[in-house]
Amino acid sequence: MPELEERPKKKELDEVTETKEELLKENNRIGSLNDQQIEKKTFFKKVIADPQNIIAIAVTIISVCALFVSVFQARVMQNQVSLMREQGQVMRTQAKASLWPYLHIEVNRSEEMAGVSKYEVVVSNQGTGPAIVEGVRLHFENYLIKDWGQLFDFIDPDSLFIGTVSKSNLNGKVLRAGEELRFIGLNGNPVVANPIIKNIDKVHLEVCYRSVFDEFWSIKRRGLKGNLVGNGGDIITYEPLSENPIKDEEQFLE
Repeated sequence: MPELEERPKKKELDEVTETKEELLKENNRIGSLNDQQIEKKTFFKKVIADPQNIIAIAVTIISVCALFVSVFQARVMQNQVSLMREQGQVMRTQAKASLWPYLHIEVNRSEEMAGVSKYEVVVSNQGTGPAIVEGVRLHFENYLIKDWGQLFDFIDPDSLFIGTVSKSNLNGKVLRAGEELRFIGLNGNPVVANPIIKNIDKVHLEVCYRSVFDEFWSIKRRGLKGNLVGNGGDIITYEPLSENPIKDEEQFLE
């Protein structure tokens, strides 16, 4: 019986011993934490006690803030540049639309009993901006024509058209919006007009022009006989270009 009584006491002593050991470990851990906190406080006090350290910390903070501000400003400026570029493109597109040239080749013709009483070829700018004529090329059938005299020789070598036909040099002209130029004209002279009208459908006229933004176009008219265009009449085509395709030796001059 005494032995049975001693066993519970021994067990209780073991539990007390374990509890003391756990408490001791916890106290040691708390002491270690306190020591770390004391060391941190001591280090912080040492840092604060030295003005150079405070200045260094302040400079570091200011540098980091300046870096963030610079990055933010760079992004803002990049967005502003992109916005300005887009606005510039929109403004350029609007400017191109407001200064867009559009040449048109028109034939005015009227007849009487004796024949053609009025005939003229008019080149007009029906766009919104000036048209700068860069080149004129003219063919009679498949022959390249360089001037009016050569053209009249092909049409009728026996007629004296030079003194009876009004004509203009289109090459190098600048036509304002709404302006027109009479390329060739003869009025009230059927004797001269009839031979011209007879063969004028064999004449092919090409005009290359550009805008003030150096955008090139060409207008081609195959046949200069009358007002009827297409469906058996004259054919007019427009084509955007990257440059003037008419060479100097191909230019039609007055």
